[in-house]
Amino acid sequence: MFETSWRFFIRAIQKHRSYTALNVLGLAVGLAVTLLVVLYLKSELTYDRHHPHHERIYRLSSLFYFENTDNHFAQSSMSLAPMLQRETDAIESFVRIGSAGDNILLKTSKQAYYEDKVFYADTTYFDLFPSTFIAGDANDPFPTSTSIVLTNSLAKHIFGDEDPLGQTIRTNNNRFTVSAVIEDLPENNHIQFKALLPAFTTAMDEEELQRTLWVASTYTYIKLYPNRDITEITRAFDRMHDKYMVEISRAINSDYDIKPEQLASIHYSSQAQFDLAKGKADYLFVFAGVGVLILALAMINYMNLSTARASQRAKEIAVRKVLGSTRRDLVWQLLIESVLMTMLALLVSVVLVEIILQSIYFQELTQKSLKLDVLAEPWLIYFGLIFTIGVGLLSGLYPALALSKIPSIKSLKGSYKAGKKGLRFRRLLVGVQFTISISVVVLAVLMTQQMDYLSDRYLGFNKEDIVIVPIQDTSLRGQVPDLIRAMESEEFVISAAAAHSSPGETVGRMLMATRNLNGALSNRDAVDYMRVGPGYFNTLEIDFVEGGSFDHSLKTDTSESIVVNQALVDHYGWENPIGKILEWGVDESGVPSRTAIISGVVRDFNAASMHTDIEPTVIFYDDLMMNTLLVRVNSQQLKKALAQMEAVWAKTDLDRPFAFSFLDENLERLYADDSRQARLISTLTWVTILISSLGLLGLASYTTQQRYREIGVRKVLGASANQIVNTLFRDIAILVGAAVLFSIPLSYAVFKIWVSNFSYAAPVYWYTFFATGAVAIAIAYVIVSVHSFQAARKNPVHSLKYE
Repeated sequence: MFETSWRFFIRAIQKHRSYTALNVLGLAVGLAVTLLVVLYLKSELTYDRHHPHHERIYRLSSLFYFENTDNHFAQSSMSLAPMLQRETDAIESFVRIGSAGDNILLKTSKQAYYEDKVFYADTTYFDLFPSTFIAGDANDPFPTSTSIVLTNSLAKHIFGDEDPLGQTIRTNNNRFTVSAVIEDLPENNHIQFKALLPAFTTAMDEEELQRTLWVASTYTYIKLYPNRDITEITRAFDRMHDKYMVEISRAINSDYDIKPEQLASIHYSSQAQFDLAKGKADYLFVFAGVGVLILALAMINYMNLSTARASQRAKEIAVRKVLGSTRRDLVWQLLIESVLMTMLALLVSVVLVEIILQSIYFQELTQKSLKLDVLAEPWLIYFGLIFTIGVGLLSGLYPALALSKIPSIKSLKGSYKAGKKGLRFRRLLVGVQFTISISVVVLAVLMTQQMDYLSDRYLGFNKEDIVIVPIQDTSLRGQVPDLIRAMESEEFVISAAAAHSSPGETVGRMLMATRNLNGALSNRDAVDYMRVGPGYFNTLEIDFVEGGSFDHSLKTDTSESIVVNQALVDHYGWENPIGKILEWGVDESGVPSRTAIISGVVRDFNAASMHTDIEPTVIFYDDLMMNTLLVRVNSQQLKKALAQMEAVWAKTDLDRPFAFSFLDENLERLYADDSRQARLISTLTWVTILISSLGLLGLASYTTQQRYREIGVRKVLGASANQIVNTLFRDIAILVGAAVLFSIPLSYAVFKIWVSNFSYAAPVYWYTFFATGAVAIAIAYVIVSVHSFQAARKNPVHSLKYE
């Protein structure tokens, strides 16, 4: 039977080339998108699962319970792991990890570089997270406290073809010797570094261990012994808490606890703040959902095109019945043809996938280098075959059942005509196709409008024309005031300021309190804080609501002047905030040890991304720990301004490269994932339009065949080709119009879920839905008119003859 089916399939391909091309194209696009989705999801859903014994590795994050708020931080105390290991024998090993900061200066005897992904860790790092060593001793990667381990890409970037082992790298005021080179970390590794420095090499004394328990500063990972349970760790912490933390906890009316997070669940499940880069599960759902929808569109398309050929295959089916084929035989015959068609589409889809995976656009869109490597991952072969057979059977089931019911006598006489029931079902399928397609188009438009809204929204400061210059090197910080004065003296530099970080980067969080009328501590809250230097508010054009900038006359050993935002004033309900006092820092008894006097209130501004609300924020003055220089320049003379800045930099600091970025571009990177997803949906929009257009083409073909004689009669009675086209389009216009109405609530609901990730949402305008619906109807008219116009121009003699 299979041999016969194969021969019929080959003949059908040769005889109906255009039909085969449409069917294969539709299915191939659907299967290609499915393969891409599977490869992407496989990479995303296997985060950190490549580590040996990953199921025994946990990160200990922190839960701070204050009077009015609960806070979950990814970091914990650097003393937590060693003290826990003393309390329980369940911990096999641990590692503490931290980022050395952005724009870390790495210098060799020949060149200097800035690198963002420089981390420090315990020397036990590779015990928990093994890597492939290209050079160096895997058993002793950090032979000294001044060793440094590089990834292969960074080693090649710095040293080229030279042997990196033993080479010296200077960073700030330290010298490190390259002790090992490892393969680049996998993309699905939630810890991503290019250089790793040894830390915590000196044991902490007991007093320091206890003193730092409340300070969440590092990422702490523990590995349990086999057959030990994480509950042993939580019980050990409870004992440790009662010994060392309970007194301060009572004194400040707050508490602290740990939250163990299994390694493989961190990337998508952790809700901790101040974390390493994490994924967003809803993005996966959107990506997978659109992939499923596109495959569904392709399958619907196949059904429509197959049943549209019913009149062409009617005689073939009738002859087979006359020669003895049962309906069951015909169903199997047609299903086998469907599977063979899908297999052919699979081959085309593999070619499409390979082309797409090699494209720069796709790699930038997904930020991954995916590969369709069936030799390395043989499961792809089995998955592809089983999935393709399933798609072929599902797609071909309805056409097989419909075609096998064709009556033999009418078919042989040429008078067979499908019933209205089948036509209604096909219209329903095309209606579903267009509902999905229009919904995806509307969603893409709304997402683009949201990203444009974020880009154009006023953030509370002027982000334009600000140049960011990193000044991480501690030896340079003492020269910052002179550097600022020198730059401001240049013709095309308007103003300059220094800060610990630029807007959009991570702000700090600390515990602050006020005192009530009786002098007792109250309103103990966790608030955001920033550290800025002179000229910060002027350079960023941040407006003051009350008061002014820092009053340095208020500074003592235990007090200082601060500026707060309007959100903090509203939080405390103050009418006259100037002169109010906040207290922070705690001594051994839990009493705040420092005071801060408010000298000014600034208008609320987005110090972090617009994914979050503006939080109550305290701004400290600091002219020592500055990591960033912010320079406002004349945008009309940008090149000259940059040249002047570089010249000033060279005079001040000849041994370091002049690196810069633009604040507005840095802020746009905060929404890179959102922008990529919007671009992804926009790209898939064209795919849905293509497949839906093929489905509509199938329905137009079917409708034209069903009304072939009606077209001839209308021509004889004097109807023009345009009148006939409009008549045939009327029913389809109603279908597309209904799809537009159904797509409005569907696309709006999905958009509201997506935009809930932002604290600020763009307004939704009704004309977005109207314009998209109008375009859909116009596309439908073009497709139908092209096909039906050909039928309308044919000689009516051919359609009106009896046989």
